Amino acid sequence: MKLMAIKREYGFHLTTFYGWLRDEELIIKTERGYEVGNMAPEGMETLESERIDEFGERRVVTQVTVAERLVPELVEKYLKSGLPRLYSNKKDKSEERFVLIERQISILATQLKIMSETIRQISELSGIEFR
Repeated sequence: MKLMAIKREYGFHLTTFYGWLRDEELIIKTERGYEVGNMAPEGMETLESERIDEFGERRVVTQVTVAERLVPELVEKYLKSGLPRLYSNKKDKSEERFVLIERQISILATQLKIMSETIRQISELSGIEFR
């Protein structure tokens, strides 16, 4: 299960949850995303996937997954951490979704521009008109 899925399923506060995971050295933040940390138990793994960024370029991003059997223990430790703001409120969730959707739209718009320009160039070179 991905960490973001755990966060969503339990309604955890994003900053608090990921901050706690970093403080416990269960995850580390890298330029590619999150990867397993030095104290991560067996069953936590780094998942690599390829994405196309807002400039149309491919890049590898990482996320951390947790074996289903470890989720209850991880949740229990987080809840016993004594940290404030363990849970997100609904406003935070809707803002998070809005930001994610806004970013996805931006990426799609950029990709569409790149595709349109590529089609225009192919049309000019081949003499075939695309509409």
